[in-house]
Amino acid sequence: MEERICRSLDLIRCQEAGLEKEERQRMESILYAFAVKLLKGKALEKVKERFGMTLLGEMLVADGERKGLEKGLEKGLLEGRQEGETLKLISLIRKMTLREFQEDQIADLLGEERSVVRKICGILSREGYQVSDEDVYREYMR
Repeated sequence: MEERICRSLDLIRCQEAGLEKEERQRMESILYAFAVKLLKGKALEKVKERFGMTLLGEMLVADGERKGLEKGLEKGLLEGRQEGETLKLISLIRKMTLREFQEDQIADLLGEERSVVRKICGILSREGYQVSDEDVYREYMR
C-alpha cells in the first residue's frame, strides 16, 4: 500500500499529468487522507516524508504555523489580561494601604484572597511605596 501511495504521488507530481495546481492539491489531499487512514508506523512516516516535499507538505506546514501563531496569540492575550488585572490590583492595594486600610479590610473590600493581599502588602512594605507597580508585579510573580 505504501508503494502504491508513493507511486500515485509521483504520478500526480509528474508534468506529463498536465494537472492544474489546484487539481494537484486536491488529489494530494485525498491521497494524504488515504495514507493516514490506511498506513501505520514506519510506512506512514515514509509516506509523510514524501508528502513533505510537495505542495501539500508546504500547505500542511503553513497550516501548522498558522495554528501555532493563533495559539500563541491567544496565550499572549490571556497573559496580558492577567498581568493587567494584577497591576490594577497592586495599584488599588497601594492606595488602600496609604489610606491606612488593614490587610483583612482590603481583602474583604476587593474580594481577594488574604494571602494575595498579604504578599503584595509585604512587597510594598519591604521595597517601599515609591516602587513601581511593575516592579511589585515582577516580585509578586517570583
